[in-house]
Amino acid sequence: MFILLLLIACFSTNLHAYPNFISKGYNACMTCHYNPFGAGPLNDYGRAVSASVIADRLFISKNVTDEDLGESSGFLFNTPKQTFFRPSIDYRGMQLKRGIDQDDPDDKYINMQIDVNVVLKFGEKDKYIASFTHGIVPDNSARPIKGEVEELNYTREAYIGYRPTQSLGFYVGKMDKIFGLRVPDHNAYSKVAGNLTQYSSAAGFMFHLGGEKFDFGAQVFDSDGDIEKKEGEQTNGYTGKFEYSIFEDFRLGLSYLAESDKNENTKTMYATTIKSRVGKGSSVMLEVGRIVNDIKASGEITSNYIFLQNHMKLARGLNFLFTYQYYQADTDKESEVFTFAPGIQYYPWQRVETRAEIQNTRSVDDDENTPVAQDSWTFLGQVHLWF
Repeated sequence: MFILLLLIACFSTNLHAYPNFISKGYNACMTCHYNPFGAGPLNDYGRAVSASVIADRLFISKNVTDEDLGESSGFLFNTPKQTFFRPSIDYRGMQLKRGIDQDDPDDKYINMQIDVNVVLKFGEKDKYIASFTHGIVPDNSARPIKGEVEELNYTREAYIGYRPTQSLGFYVGKMDKIFGLRVPDHNAYSKVAGNLTQYSSAAGFMFHLGGEKFDFGAQVFDSDGDIEKKEGEQTNGYTGKFEYSIFEDFRLGLSYLAESDKNENTKTMYATTIKSRVGKGSSVMLEVGRIVNDIKASGEITSNYIFLQNHMKLARGLNFLFTYQYYQADTDKESEVFTFAPGIQYYPWQRVETRAEIQNTRSVDDDENTPVAQDSWTFLGQVHLWF
């Protein structure tokens, strides 16, 4: 069941533009998102880029130009108007097949996400914004939050933002915590072990300062009393992130997070990240982190993880993916976990993303350098639609 929860969470986020798009020359998330650290809805420019640069043209008439595609990237294929109202809808579904190396694999289709978002924006260059996302988690989805039997209505984000200048921003409300790489792979140990999945957003205040070569953010949050979270996930604390482009399209980042719950359990996280463009249209991303959990009843446990992923452009809209992960749940013990996941990501046309991966997971005892359990093989197929 635990593995199922991790896999269900894998693609259950409303990201449309990913940090690997540094391969297209986009170093900063704010270029395409209302949130300067990514996640949440795309702005008008981001929607136009996804339509005219990211998606394939195989099914598009030659008479339709990329400019035409960008012009039709608004809500329900409309041209974005100079108005304050920006609605959007997201859907994600996944075909999950566990034990594909066995005679009788567990095979099911899961409706993972149905999100409705509204952004209100005012002023020159969207100086003032308000974003609200309401999610419906279908009742056939395993999920690590309250209401695990019936269909759940859930507030993913609800915040307001003010940018007195393009380089400076202040945000108040329920938002994702800024830490590490914001990738859609929420089964990653960097996300699950640190409780930074799509359900980890918390109410608070966020500050952002950005420039041509850097982004800095600091956030104070408090989810105590959030009825949409389990009691153990109601935490308060602070986090910060700094990224700097050492070279063109090569960005180094540092992240820090500290939080505690009402039972006086504390967690501290550190991470170093790298995002780099490779060649024309390909990228490599790396996150190396440490998590220190100080549990009042049992003491301190330190965990280490590595997340490495490449996106190799095969053609417009088509990428080969390879993801490597390492996780050591307790540095005082010898047990380690490795995962390898080759896959394909394809955008056949604007508003449609498909992804297919085969994931191998192996647990190893370093003392004997042998598997402590049989390797698991899982197929994950995803479809993502946004309007």
